[in-house]
This record gives sequence, structure tokens and C-alpha cells, in this order.
Amino acid sequence: RIQIRFLDPDLKTGPDLANWNGIATWLERSYLRHAASMALPGQTSQGGEAGLQAIHDWMSRELTYKQVYVTPERGFEPLDASEVVRRKYGDCKDLASCFIAAAQSAGLHAYPVLARIGEGRIAADEPVHPGCFNHIIAAVRLDKSMGLPSEVVTPVGRFLLVDPTARFTPLGLLPADHRGGRVLLCANQSGTWIDIPDSAIAPSSLDIRLEADARTGGRLDGTVALVEAGNSNGLRSAALNLTSKGFHDFILENLLSIPTDGTMEVLGHGNPLDSSKPFRVEVRISDPKGMTVAGSEWDMNPLGI
Repeated sequence: RIQIRFLDPDLKTGPDLANWNGIATWLERSYLRHAASMALPGQTSQGGEAGLQAIHDWMSRELTYKQVYVTPERGFEPLDASEVVRRKYGDCKDLASCFIAAAQSAGLHAYPVLARIGEGRIAADEPVHPGCFNHIIAAVRLDKSMGLPSEVVTPVGRFLLVDPTARFTPLGLLPADHRGGRVLLCANQSGTWIDIPDSAIAPSSLDIRLEADARTGGRLDGTVALVEAGNSNGLRSAALNLTSKGFHDFILENLLSIPTDGTMEVLGHGNPLDSSKPFRVEVRISDPKGMTVAGSEWDMNPLGI
């Protein structure tokens, strides 16, 4: 792939592209305008980890990720934090704006961080241009360590990296999209490159636990527990965003394979927004062809597992 970009010398609202500091300064100024200190509904002035956790919990519960651009500048200008709260949605720029404003209200200093996800690591010799980024997260300056995995020590201080779009990821961790990433901290009118440590990436896995009885003729009746760490297979987001039938169909289409003469029923599940523990879903299954018998040997239909 070859990318060709034409830069208009008369465009005065864009960043200085002489070096990465020009881009970082331009972005930081934008967030100073849009992310002024603002308390979230019900937010106290409590700082530290407890204050950040309260911000994280409120945003995960109340805000959704959505891109709505009706003017050209929305491609690079975040919404005011108060407008994000009013709308209850926003893209990565907007959610970062909201998080930074709420952190400032709690007496903390927070800054925007430019990132690239899904398109490979930004190389050390990458040409200076804002187009190499496709995501924005936030960094909170720390006076001392909180002992959280997404803390990084840089030449300009210690920071906690937070992705406000990752509503299913615990505070202090980043989703798997950031693995191996290199991000640009935009703080104090300069840009500082940060390598994302592997330890900062949230665990992502799915355990499937079957407890069932084999009946005469090979019928298999029992329960399956789907235990998801993070949002590895989309169970959390499906439970939060789909109807009961939609969630049922999601499991059948993506995780379990039950024959047409079998049945599956969702018995219940945990809170998909409680990222402090794995997300557990219990289903009841009945598979008339769940087991086959060949002599003295029994083979189980893998149920799509």
C-alpha cells in the first residue's frame, strides 16, 4: 500500500508537522479547550485510585462508544466533556475528553494519548503525521505508584494509561488491541513516546465447563458454564446490547453447536459491566446425539467447543 498526502500550506488550524512535539502540542491544546474540569453526575472530589475507579465505573455503565460526525472538524476535534455526558455516547476522542475532565475534577492531571490499534506498531522512523494514529486514550499523572499493571514510567513522570472506550476492561489494564503498541503522550507541550508493556494487557480467555448425564441412546442432558475473562468472545457486549433472544442466538451461532432436534436455554448470567471478575453464563442443553457408543467406547459430540 502506498499513501500519498497533500498538505495545504495555507491551513493554519492543523498541527506543526516539523516534529512529533508539534502534533502533541496541537492535541493537548484541543483537550484544554474541550476537557476542562467537570464532575460526573454523583461524582465526589475523591482522588487517587478510588476516585479513578468511580469515574471508570460510571463511564462504563452510562456511556457507549458511537461515532456521529456531521461537521468536518469532528474527525479530529473532541466534543466538550459536558456534551458527552448529555448525549451519553461518543467516539474515542469524546470519551477521552470526558475521562480527562472528570479526572481533573478529582484533583488529578490527565492528558490525551495518541495510539494506533489494529494496524500494527508505529515504527520508530515513522514519518511525522497525525494520520498514523487511529485511536486516543488517556494518561493520568501519578505522584506515586498505585501498583496497577498499566502504569508506565517515562522521562516526564509516572502515568497510568486508561482506555475509556474499553468498558469491559478493569481499571489498570488495557484491552488486547494495545498489545505491543507504541503510543504518544501529549503533555506539557511536548510528545513522549511510550511502549505498552505486555503486563498491561488484560487477560482474555474463555473457559467452557460441561456437567451432564449421558442417557440411554446417547442423549446428553446437563449444563454448560461459559466463563469469559475480558470480552474475548464478545459475550459481555452481547449480553449488554442484545435482547434475551438475541443473546441466546449469539451463543448458538458463535459458541455452541446444538442439533436442530436438541435444545438450549440460557439460565442466567452475571453483570457484564462488572470487569473485576470473569463473566459467567449458565445454559442448559439437551442433545439427543450428544454421545455415540461403539462397543465399550463412548464418544462425545463436541458441541462446537
